Amino acid sequence: MNRTTVSLETCQNYEPNRLKHSLIQSLNRLGGLYRYVQKGDRVLLKLNLLMKAKPESGITVHPQFVKAIAEILIDHGINVLIGDSPGGPFNKRFVRSVYGACGLNGIVQELRQYILDRDLSVSIGLNQNFDSVERKVDGGQIIRRLTLCAMINDVDKIISVSKLKTHGMMVS
Repeated sequence: MNRTTVSLETCQNYEPNRLKHSLIQSLNRLGGLYRYVQKGDRVLLKLNLLMKAKPESGITVHPQFVKAIAEILIDHGINVLIGDSPGGPFNKRFVRSVYGACGLNGIVQELRQYILDRDLSVSIGLNQNFDSVERKVDGGQIIRRLTLCAMINDVDKIISVSKLKTHGMMVS
């Protein structure tokens, strides 16, 4: 059986420096950032946006958490794409409205300024690719094909960024 390593770090609030420190500590315990990504990589921060929800609702990942992760990646020369396929139609109008409600538009603007202020040669953006792709599931017993968001073709790596929670859709 494969073993999975998990690192947990307490962080009492969304204060940016505290968030970054906690994330870096956690990454270091997992072997460091470069164990997973390399300078120049294009990385998708795959959020769990679920629905249009204000950050303080606790339903979706907090934008300050996204910003902290993105800054760490950017500081290491990694290009960042932020996106998800939230519940509802996967089209430009709907997804952009979810980005706005979840506080991501302002965060991306702040991250663009962060890049400019440091004269870095990396990119940051919200996914605007609303196409889909079919993928075969090698060895699949029940699911043999998946329809996925084409944004996965625009990146080298994917980091899943979601809130750890339980809700009515959980089953045991």
